[in-house]
Amino acid sequence: MTPYQIISEHGPEEYNVYEISTYKRSSVLAGQTRKQFLDSFKSYDDAAEAYPEAEPGYCNPNNTVAHLPGLDDQFPGGAWPDDIGDPYDY
Repeated sequence: MTPYQIISEHGPEEYNVYEISTYKRSSVLAGQTRKQFLDSFKSYDDAAEAYPEAEPGYCNPNNTVAHLPGLDDQFPGGAWPDDIGDPYDY
């Protein structure tokens, strides 16, 4: 994905600028959509002036970590051995 910038209305008189790209291979979110906050402005015009290539838009990355091992997975990939009980009981 080629990175691009968007301007999103965040509330009354607040416009945020984000860069949308893809997480790199070194991240646990590798290949998923990355939404990075760049700046905030009180008006759309101010945001557009500071970031002329940004377009109005909205992005909800909907990232997931479901591909990672869970707490009840066996070693070596899991965080706990299965016979330890509930790790939140401590």
